[in-house]
Amino acid sequence: MAFFTSASMAVEMIENRRSFRVDREALQAFLHAYDDPHLKLQTIHVAGTNGKGSTTNYISHILMEQGYTVGMFTSPYLITHFDRIRINDHDIPEEVFLSILEEIWEDVLAFDLNMFEIDFVLSALYFVRENVDFAVYEVGMGGRLDATNEVMPLACAITNIGMDHMQYLGDTYEKIAYEKAGIIKESVPCFTTETRSDCLCVMRDEASQKNTQVYEVSPLEKISYPPLRAMSHVGEIELGEVALYQLKNGALAIAVIESLRERGFVISDEAIQRGMQHSWKGRFERVSDRVYIDGAHNEEGVIALCESIQAMRATRPVHILFACLKDKPFVNMLSYLEKHCDSLTLTCIPYPRACKKEDYGEGYSVIEDPVVAIEEVMKREGLIFITGSLYFITLVKRHFEE
Repeated sequence: MAFFTSASMAVEMIENRRSFRVDREALQAFLHAYDDPHLKLQTIHVAGTNGKGSTTNYISHILMEQGYTVGMFTSPYLITHFDRIRINDHDIPEEVFLSILEEIWEDVLAFDLNMFEIDFVLSALYFVRENVDFAVYEVGMGGRLDATNEVMPLACAITNIGMDHMQYLGDTYEKIAYEKAGIIKESVPCFTTETRSDCLCVMRDEASQKNTQVYEVSPLEKISYPPLRAMSHVGEIELGEVALYQLKNGALAIAVIESLRERGFVISDEAIQRGMQHSWKGRFERVSDRVYIDGAHNEEGVIALCESIQAMRATRPVHILFACLKDKPFVNMLSYLEKHCDSLTLTCIPYPRACKKEDYGEGYSVIEDPVVAIEEVMKREGLIFITGSLYFITLVKRHFEE
């Protein structure tokens, strides 16, 4: 019996199962019924508020440059639902996605899995069947209760702790750090670029309970910018036209790779240097001669983005187009953006949680239709940065690709 007539129908039914419900026992029972595919993988686990995708991307490409076959699981998707699950940077084929989903759908309903859990188990089955050498998993939200926390990694990484998803993770840095630190496993090294002492204290406590250690990682040493060139213990690294915040994410990725080398995995300095040249889509991504898109969807992300904008602003005017979700601290985000551009334009996206014109308040230039807003901002001379919600970035990428 076929449950789906097409991959698009399958995706629609999966996305209708969006839920923040947590039932680890149901997920574990499901995985066990399929012979625990996630435990057959050599995994690396990456959590944090900002930079998870970039760090996951760097680790994956370094391993690929060494010749390994690498599965990568990220969220949310950038263009289609299928780009959440990739092997060697190729999206899972629609027919494979559909085939596996048909196979497991009855049990998906029986165990009442939500969208993220479905994607996770599907990725694990796909990676095992394709016999990947490594699988790099990005946490969806938090860590402790995240579906990806079922993996048993060789190493884990926590990029930073920010005040995001507070309705689910807590309203203090310590509470959020506690959730992120939940990915730390027994005797598995954890690496972080977080510098807040209160957050580090929480991580160290968790690591102590798991008989392991948290290693603090310093950013790579900047040589020049732009383009971004940095020095590391493997020599000079060319990161290209990326944001300055990638000095942290790149350093974290290299620290994880070093831990793998110490365990005997062959990964050359040259593979590290080549792998670091692969930037993450949607993060300070150059989509035309003078247009960059960046998923700065929270306050920490905006602050990090503005650091790079300031470094580039000296020579050309800067124009910013921004769209945000109403459950983010967008007033503070707008305050930072205003200080680092010559014009700031706001828009709205067709998403239930998105800011409407009236949410932004008075005193801002708002073009409600995002496509019209893009076309209007593109008429201006100088550098253009399109930023905000990742749902907005997906819309923008589709617009430029079309």
